[in-house]
Amino acid sequence: MKKDVLVFLLSTPFLLNAQESTKIQEIGGTTRSLSNFGVTYRIGNTHAVWRFDGLGINLGTNTRRTDYVNQSFGAGLSIGREWRRPLGDRFELRSGFDLGFAYSFFNLEQGSIIQDSEYAQKTIEYRPNFNGVFGFNFLFYEQLVLGFEVQPSVSYGIIRRTEYNRSFDQESITTSNREAISIGVKTNSVLLSLSYRFNRSKD
Repeated sequence: MKKDVLVFLLSTPFLLNAQESTKIQEIGGTTRSLSNFGVTYRIGNTHAVWRFDGLGINLGTNTRRTDYVNQSFGAGLSIGREWRRPLGDRFELRSGFDLGFAYSFFNLEQGSIIQDSEYAQKTIEYRPNFNGVFGFNFLFYEQLVLGFEVQPSVSYGIIRRTEYNRSFDQESITTSNREAISIGVKTNSVLLSLSYRFNRSKD
């Protein structure tokens, strides 16, 4: 009897390791406000994963007339840690954090032949950020994962703006630098994701 108890106690750590040996990987797409899209990759186990996100890659051009051009570009990357707690067979609560960096570019050009004038504005913004993660997962067939999360954030923006203005024979160029801290939850702080989950045992 004592021998059986000893064997059980000695084997318990190996049994626990076997239970925790399942690794998961998830790859999928994300969106904010159904207008800003990105990709996500997560790796870990059912209790915690590392998060790697390509955030909101977008490119836009708007030309209403031959004398008006509006161009924009934005992209970002983040890495973070996420902890999960199962609620039944289909739901998981999630919490964690992300460290990220975002870049955006905006260019506006317009002019008037009648008034013999031109105006141009170029804005570049660099924004490192820290995001909290609070949300849940819903699992379809244990492999499709629909995620919903809110990301309260603290970010620090560095904004560089150059303006060119010409009217008849008068012209001016103005350059300004601005820094701004943003704290809180915005409308684009809600992130939806749809991922495919791969399960495999560790070697």
